[in-house]
Amino acid sequence: MPRRPAIEIREMQVDDIPAVVELGNMLFTAETSPTLYRCWEEAEVLQIYTADKETCLVATCHERVIGFALGSLLEKPGSSWLYGWLDWLGVDPAFKRKRVAKRLTRQLQERFVEKGVRIMLVDTYEGNRNAIAFFRKFGFGQGIRHIYMSLNLDNHPKAIERKFMNDPGD
Repeated sequence: MPRRPAIEIREMQVDDIPAVVELGNMLFTAETSPTLYRCWEEAEVLQIYTADKETCLVATCHERVIGFALGSLLEKPGSSWLYGWLDWLGVDPAFKRKRVAKRLTRQLQERFVEKGVRIMLVDTYEGNRNAIAFFRKFGFGQGIRHIYMSLNLDNHPKAIERKFMNDPGD
């Protein structure tokens, strides 16, 4: 029987950021994740990493990043509760069903507990049945429908004026 490749879960390092961004670009596309695609960018990864390095994890196989869990801590003013948010979770499709996402999520939970987090939060696209089932296995519940809406501001009078001022057409 062939040996399974060793997969390590560890704290993300600054040198991992390009690989995490690249993997996220592969996973969060306009076709598969229209809402997430708009939010996924290097600046988002850097912001989360800079704020809470200890809650940003990667899974590696032969020193190659094959998955990530990016978490952040949230303190609500006027509340003694600390919240942990799993902002992003992604695994290379070649490593699907190898328990990588499970290990990343479990490790993040442990880090949240060590930091005093009382409630862990996740969100996902309503149609992502696999993610919903995955999170339910961890005990997440109370799924609340959330509506995302958008407004294209290209035709706003000030946007048109701004475009005209920046490019008057010679």
